[in-house]
Amino acid sequence: MKRITIAGGGLAGLSLGIALRRRGVPVELHEAGAYPRHRVCGEFINGVGAKTLEELGVAGLLADALCLRSTTWFRGAGSIYRAELPVPALGISRFVLDARLADAFRDGGGELHERSRMKPSAGRGLVWAAGRRADGTAPWLGLKLHSRGLSCAADLEMHIGRGAYLGLAKVGGGTCNVCGLFKRRSVEGKGVDLMFRYLEVCGLGELARRLRGAEVDAGSFLGVAGFRFGRQRRAEGGLCVLGDSDRMIPPFT
Repeated sequence: MKRITIAGGGLAGLSLGIALRRRGVPVELHEAGAYPRHRVCGEFINGVGAKTLEELGVAGLLADALCLRSTTWFRGAGSIYRAELPVPALGISRFVLDARLADAFRDGGGELHERSRMKPSAGRGLVWAAGRRADGTAPWLGLKLHSRGLSCAADLEMHIGRGAYLGLAKVGGGTCNVCGLFKRRSVEGKGVDLMFRYLEVCGLGELARRLRGAEVDAGSFLGVAGFRFGRQRRAEGGLCVLGDSDRMIPPFT
């Protein structure tokens, strides 16, 4: 049986690798980083059903994920909308989940190469799941951190600012994932303080003060820039692409 090579060990690449190994397909996977690691996105998991998770062979790895149902939306400091999600989402840290997926892939006989970066080249048996391509002209900046000690109004809080939004979602262990998308602008600050400064500039100063008063895990702070939503520009024709390499779903879809 022909070996499948997967470039990229995020949710898409690892899940595919696990599913292929369950069916006896030889798989090697190359991941540019190492596990465990924090990621900007993917800690509020929705739009995927239990049947799909079972067929991929990853449902058990999400068995202890939080079931997120309630949501409250804010504009500035005022609540504008409360609702129950039509289908509950799952809340879990990527620091935890990616490591579990990597272990499951290895345990299933997959060949995992960490700190191994591939170059895109069309070819039989290659699946490209290495994430979005950088675009220096793109206007968006994503910022994320984990915080403890936050009293949340719902399982998911959404805060809308000027050219920005920020979500607070529970991921277990008393921790909230704090993740936002901002139109890039001239803002001074580094690390965690950069997120607080962006919130203040975008009219979410009260939220910034609330976050400053909580216990922030500085090691979880991440930023990502240079990305566009929708179908992604491809470096090589004929590539079999998966996940963010194919397209990035816009917020509030």
